[in-house]
Amino acid sequence: MLKFGLIGLGRIGKRHLSLIHQVGKLVALCDTNKQAFEGVKMDEGVLVFYSLEDLLREKHDIDLMVICTPNYLHASQAISLLNFGYNVLCEKPMAMSVSECMQMNATARKNGRRLFVVKQNRFNPPVVKLKELIENGSLGAIYSVQVNGFWNRNEDYFKNSWTASKEKAGGILHTQFSHFLDITSWLFGELHVVHTLSSNQSKRVDFNYDDTFVISGKFVLGALVNFHFSINSFSSNMEGSLTVLAEKGSVKIGGQYLNTLDYFCVQGIEKIELAEGAMANNYGSYSGSMSNHHLVYRNILEVFNGESQVATTGEDGIKTLEMIDLIIQSKSEY
Repeated sequence: MLKFGLIGLGRIGKRHLSLIHQVGKLVALCDTNKQAFEGVKMDEGVLVFYSLEDLLREKHDIDLMVICTPNYLHASQAISLLNFGYNVLCEKPMAMSVSECMQMNATARKNGRRLFVVKQNRFNPPVVKLKELIENGSLGAIYSVQVNGFWNRNEDYFKNSWTASKEKAGGILHTQFSHFLDITSWLFGELHVVHTLSSNQSKRVDFNYDDTFVISGKFVLGALVNFHFSINSFSSNMEGSLTVLAEKGSVKIGGQYLNTLDYFCVQGIEKIELAEGAMANNYGSYSGSMSNHHLVYRNILEVFNGESQVATTGEDGIKTLEMIDLIIQSKSEY
C-alpha cells in the first residue's frame, strides 16, 4: 500500500485527502493553519505538523508527498522535499516561473526522485478522444483553434486570501486557465507567435492582476489559435471550450470545463463513444476544473507498480509556464 504525506489542507487539499484515503495510507498531514484540521478525517497514528520545517526534522516512511499549498510555495517546498529524498506530486501550476520549474526538475533528477504534476483535465473523455484523432491523422492538417474560458470568481474567492495577490497567485493564467494552456500544448505543440491584450476590465479592487486575456497566436506546426480567458462571467461559470477546424473535420469540446462534445463532424467517422466523465470540483461559492484527480492517482499507482509511465511530468509543467511567459511578454500597451 502506497504511503502518502499531504502538505496543505485548503480546498483542493481536501480533495486529495479523500483520494489518498481511497488508494493508500495517509502517514502525515501538514498545514500552517491549525483550524484547517478541524473536521478532517484521520486514522489513528497520522502525524500532524504545523510547518514543513517540522515535518522535515526527520525522514518518515512516505512514498509520495502531495503539495496543495498556495502557488508561490510550490517550488521551494517541492525542492525541499525532493532534496530530503521524497517523491512529489505537485498541484498546478507547477511553479510561478520557468526557472523554478527547471530547478524542481533538476532537483528530482539529482536525487533520483519522481516529480508528478497535476494536469487532470487531460483525462476529460472528449479531450482524450481529440488527442486520439489528432495522433492517428483522422483530422488531417489542423487549420485553426479557438479556446474560451469564461468563468466567475466572486468576492468570496478573493477575500482574505493569497488568491488576490499577483505575487502569490500569479494571475488567472496560472490559477484558473493553466489547464487550458496545458491541453493546447499537449494537443497542438509549441506556441510560437503571440499577440496579447489584457486588462482588469471589471476594475475590481479585491485582486491586483488582469481579469481578462485575449490572445492570438500560431503554433510551430502551423495552426492559428485564439484564446479568450476571463473571470467576469456573470454569477457563475459559463463556458470552457476548445474548437478545432481541420482538413478532414471540425470538433468542438464545450461545457463549462471542456467536458462535453458539442460538435463533431469528421470525414469517415459517423459516431464516437465517450467514457463517462467526472463532475467539476465544487468549492461552495465557486466551481473549478474537472475532478479527474482519481485518474491522476490511478496513474501514480500504476507508475509505482511498474505498470505505466508518468502521465504528466515536470517537463509538462515547464511547457505551461513557458506559454504563460510568452503570453505575458507579448502584451500590448493600449
